[in-house]
Amino acid sequence: MVGRIAPARLGFLRREIGAGLTAGLVALPVCIASGVLAYAPLGLHSLAQGASAGLTGGAFSAIFAAIFATPSFVISSPRASISIIQASLAAWLLQDRGFAGNSAMIIDAMSLCGMLAGVWQMLFSLTGIERIIKSTPHPVLAGFINGVAVLVIAQQMGELLAPAAAGSLRPEVAGLVKFALAAGLAVFIVYLGSWSKRVPAMLVGLLLGVIVFHVLRASSPAVPLGPTAIGAPTSASSLPLLSLLSEQGRAAFLGIAPALLLSSLVLALVAALESLLAYRVAQNLSHVRTEAARDVFGQGVGNFAAALVGGIAAAASSAQLTANYEAGGRSRLSVLTAAGLLLVVQAVLAPVWSLVPAIAIWAVLLAIAVLLFDPWSLRLARDLLFAPARLVSHGSWRPLAVTAVVTAITASGAVVGGVLVGIGLACLLFIADMSRSIERRRYRGDEVLSKRQRPAGDVALLHQSGRRRAVLELQGVMFFANADELSHDINDLFREADMLLLDLRAVTDIDVSAAAILQHEAARSRRGGKRLLLASLRPELADLLKSNENGVPVPADAIFADADAALEWMEEEALSREVRASPESVPLERHDLTRGLTAEELASVAALLRPIGFPAGAVLCQEGEAAHEMWILTRGSVSVRLHVAGTGRMKRVASLGVGTVAGDIAFVEGSTRSATIIADEDVECYVLDREGYDDLLRRHPEIGIKLLANLLGETMRRLRATSEELRAMSA
Repeated sequence: MVGRIAPARLGFLRREIGAGLTAGLVALPVCIASGVLAYAPLGLHSLAQGASAGLTGGAFSAIFAAIFATPSFVISSPRASISIIQASLAAWLLQDRGFAGNSAMIIDAMSLCGMLAGVWQMLFSLTGIERIIKSTPHPVLAGFINGVAVLVIAQQMGELLAPAAAGSLRPEVAGLVKFALAAGLAVFIVYLGSWSKRVPAMLVGLLLGVIVFHVLRASSPAVPLGPTAIGAPTSASSLPLLSLLSEQGRAAFLGIAPALLLSSLVLALVAALESLLAYRVAQNLSHVRTEAARDVFGQGVGNFAAALVGGIAAAASSAQLTANYEAGGRSRLSVLTAAGLLLVVQAVLAPVWSLVPAIAIWAVLLAIAVLLFDPWSLRLARDLLFAPARLVSHGSWRPLAVTAVVTAITASGAVVGGVLVGIGLACLLFIADMSRSIERRRYRGDEVLSKRQRPAGDVALLHQSGRRRAVLELQGVMFFANADELSHDINDLFREADMLLLDLRAVTDIDVSAAAILQHEAARSRRGGKRLLLASLRPELADLLKSNENGVPVPADAIFADADAALEWMEEEALSREVRASPESVPLERHDLTRGLTAEELASVAALLRPIGFPAGAVLCQEGEAAHEMWILTRGSVSVRLHVAGTGRMKRVASLGVGTVAGDIAFVEGSTRSATIIADEDVECYVLDREGYDDLLRRHPEIGIKLLANLLGETMRRLRATSEELRAMSA
């Protein structure tokens, strides 16, 4: 037994450690660049300390957050969207009399901000506020992220285009040389990342930047490439908050307490939301149900611990947890391995920071900024330029306006103000939609059937299997919070049901995060042998769900024009899994119309019938025509359609399948057709014309009575089904 367990244990260790190393390599340049971004306002001499703080924050936040995380392979690291908040605090403190010129005190303030953010996050979890955070509309988050991207690009452009030292090339030429090299490296990183998800593109780009810098410096020393290093090793203590030990320091911190509390609150909000989105990605990958309160609490503990040792704040990272999972990481061992790699690199790099040029860091930051831009808002901006009428008609200008305002405020440098203003605008615009429950009604397949008419035996089978088909009617606006709750309902329903229909006729909008959740649920249901269907989608929402920008596209065959078409598909699928009461082709003697006829009577009826076939799309009769025939369907199905006044369109009101009769009511009445009947597929049937029917009634009245009784029974069954549907809909 021991001999069999040992190799399995060894394989587990190899897989987890290998995955952790892969994820650590992905996190490494992001941690360094985020730390540099946070410390950038303090000057070039502090960038090495910032890079070290980024690695420290990434390692310790990952370790402590993983203790609480529901999916144990989730990795936390500093992010540009979080670092920019700490950088904004540092820039503001440089203008404060108590902190100006004192980098050590400013760094302590940044650490205290991260520590307080951790406390805020733990409070979010304990009070249930994380549920409200999930309700943050995507336009607010998109505007903030876009603003951060613009701000990061602007900062790096300022560094790249700064005048070179005297005696080198002309200042404008020097700036262009630096810009060309950094932009080229950034383009390389972005392209490499899109070309291969397995290659740590930012790490490769960072190393390439170091090599290119030193090669050019050795071969062409006159070419100005910016500072030769991001800083020298610092001798300052890495322990934070030492300035609070002095009376002067405590007084200075007391003076900035309101700003510090507000900055830490905004940092906590952004970090919590980004973490919740990342944990949703983890749930999509592993099918492990996340617990938002526990996950946010873990992130808070991680940020608190990271700040205690001088690290910057962090959040769960979708890119790194995906790299970890795809490499085989399934446990906390992979997270600990990634964190250990960051700490080892930090120790190794401490004496050699002088080899890392600033231009390489600038290139990584440019690449991060480009990748930050939100695809959804970019698509809306494109529509604003090329299809403004469509944007206005669909009401998409409102979320785009929120995004634009938040982007502008954030990009101006007022990062905290951008978040607060964005939340206020979003609340004003979306509070009406979000106040309603997204679920309007739910029912099962034995409560409401489609409008397709079937033989009595098939209807009985559908009632027996009805609990395995479910329908959810939804309403309002779908966003991250209610879509996340919806995913739990979907999972609960799929424990009993095989097929689930989401009727979206009353859904007015779906944001990008909600679309990604729906895409995942559709893909996961297929992998599990289930089917999630969507119906009655507005065209632009269908396009969003069928796009691959945020997840696996919803297949076209899972989206239906209306709920009735989807119900009919589910019923056909259910019948195909059963021993159907009526096979694909029904002989005349087994047809519902001829039920109860003797062999002689059946022969008399058959002598009056004429077999006929119709190809898919053929019109059997037109609305308003005289009813001279009725059709006894033995294979295929037809749709009953009515003209919609003033539109030129036709609406399907019923479907008739194999084993039923089409055109019988107007035929028996001798009136005109009240609807148009069109073949949905290739149809085989028997036709009974007026002359044959009258002859049958005259020569064999007893047979005519039996046929009329069967037709009346079928009509009563249809009326009863309609009554049951109306009762279920009004319940």
